[in-house]
Amino acid sequence: MLECPEFGVAEPANEANIRHWIPLLQDSPSAFAIVERRGGTYMQVFADAEGFHLEHQLVTPGAHYRTAEPVSAEEAVGILVSYACEKYEWAYKPWERLELQGM
Repeated sequence: MLECPEFGVAEPANEANIRHWIPLLQDSPSAFAIVERRGGTYMQVFADAEGFHLEHQLVTPGAHYRTAEPVSAEEAVGILVSYACEKYEWAYKPWERLELQGM
Protein backbone atom coordinates (compact mmCIF):
# COMPACT_ATOMS: atom_id res chain seq x y z
CA MET A 1 0.00 0.00 0.00
CA LEU A 2 0.96 3.60 -0.62
CA GLU A 3 -0.06 5.86 2.22
CA CYS A 4 0.25 9.62 2.52
CA PRO A 5 -1.72 10.82 5.56
CA GLU A 6 -1.35 14.53 4.70
CA PHE A 7 -3.20 13.95 1.41
CA GLY A 8 -5.62 11.30 2.72
CA VAL A 9 -4.08 8.69 0.39
CA ALA A 10 -4.28 4.95 0.98
CA GLU A 11 -3.98 3.33 -2.45
CA PRO A 12 -2.23 0.39 -4.06
CA ALA A 13 1.52 1.04 -4.36
CA ASN A 14 1.70 0.83 -8.14
CA GLU A 15 3.75 2.89 -10.56
CA ALA A 16 0.90 5.23 -11.56
CA ASN A 17 0.00 6.11 -7.97
CA ILE A 18 3.62 6.58 -6.93
CA ARG A 19 4.32 8.81 -9.96
CA HIS A 20 1.25 10.90 -9.15
CA TRP A 21 1.64 11.44 -5.39
CA ILE A 22 5.38 11.49 -4.63
CA PRO A 23 6.31 14.68 -6.55
CA LEU A 24 3.59 16.54 -4.62
CA LEU A 25 5.52 16.05 -1.37
CA GLN A 26 7.95 18.82 -2.35
CA ASP A 27 5.16 21.40 -1.97
CA SER A 28 4.10 20.22 1.48
CA PRO A 29 6.94 20.15 4.03
CA SER A 30 4.99 18.21 6.67
CA ALA A 31 3.90 15.50 4.22
CA PHE A 32 5.46 12.07 3.89
CA ALA A 33 4.56 8.85 2.12
CA ILE A 34 5.03 5.20 3.02
CA VAL A 35 5.11 2.11 0.84
CA GLU A 36 4.25 -0.72 3.21
CA ARG A 37 5.24 -4.26 2.34
CA ARG A 38 4.52 -6.47 5.35
CA GLY A 39 5.52 -7.11 8.94
CA GLY A 40 7.46 -3.91 9.69
CA THR A 41 9.07 -3.75 6.25
CA TYR A 42 8.48 -0.46 4.48
CA MET A 43 10.01 2.51 2.70
CA GLN A 44 9.14 6.11 3.49
CA VAL A 45 9.91 9.44 1.84
CA PHE A 46 9.63 13.14 2.61
CA ALA A 47 10.93 16.25 0.86
CA ASP A 48 12.53 19.50 1.95
CA ALA A 49 14.56 22.26 0.32
CA GLU A 50 17.50 19.85 -0.17
CA GLY A 51 15.46 17.22 -2.05
CA PHE A 52 13.76 13.91 -1.30
CA HIS A 53 14.89 11.81 1.66
CA LEU A 54 14.14 8.09 1.73
CA GLU A 55 14.32 5.59 4.56
CA HIS A 56 13.58 1.89 4.60
CA GLN A 57 13.21 -0.66 7.32
CA LEU A 58 13.61 -4.42 7.10
CA VAL A 59 11.30 -5.95 9.73
CA THR A 60 12.74 -4.25 12.86
CA PRO A 61 13.99 -0.77 13.82
CA GLY A 62 17.46 -2.34 14.17
CA ALA A 63 17.55 -2.60 10.37
CA HIS A 64 16.55 0.96 9.46
CA TYR A 65 18.41 2.81 6.69
CA ARG A 66 18.31 6.15 4.85
CA THR A 67 19.69 7.37 1.57
CA ALA A 68 23.19 8.78 1.92
CA GLU A 69 22.18 11.99 0.08
CA PRO A 70 18.88 13.66 -0.85
CA VAL A 71 17.66 12.72 -4.33
CA SER A 72 15.53 14.37 -7.02
CA ALA A 73 11.79 13.79 -7.32
CA GLU A 74 12.32 11.55 -10.36
CA GLU A 75 14.95 9.47 -8.59
CA ALA A 76 12.72 9.14 -5.50
CA VAL A 77 9.87 7.92 -7.72
CA GLY A 78 12.19 5.40 -9.41
CA ILE A 79 13.43 4.05 -6.08
CA LEU A 80 9.88 3.70 -4.71
CA VAL A 81 8.59 2.05 -7.89
CA SER A 82 11.50 -0.42 -7.78
CA TYR A 83 10.74 -1.16 -4.12
CA ALA A 84 6.96 -1.46 -4.56
CA CYS A 85 7.28 -3.72 -7.62
CA GLU A 86 9.79 -5.97 -5.83
CA LYS A 87 12.58 -5.18 -8.23
CA TYR A 88 15.89 -4.60 -6.55
CA GLU A 89 17.45 -1.57 -8.23
CA TRP A 90 16.64 0.39 -5.04
CA ALA A 91 18.92 -1.87 -2.99
CA TYR A 92 22.00 -0.81 -4.96
CA LYS A 93 21.69 2.85 -3.96
CA PRO A 94 23.97 4.14 -1.18
CA TRP A 95 22.17 3.60 2.15
CA GLU A 96 23.31 4.50 5.66
CA ARG A 97 22.19 2.55 8.72
CA LEU A 98 20.33 4.62 11.30
CA GLU A 99 20.57 3.98 15.01
CA LEU A 100 17.05 4.65 16.22
CA GLN A 101 16.83 5.82 19.83
CA GLY A 102 14.97 3.68 22.34
CA MET A 103 14.94 0.61 20.13
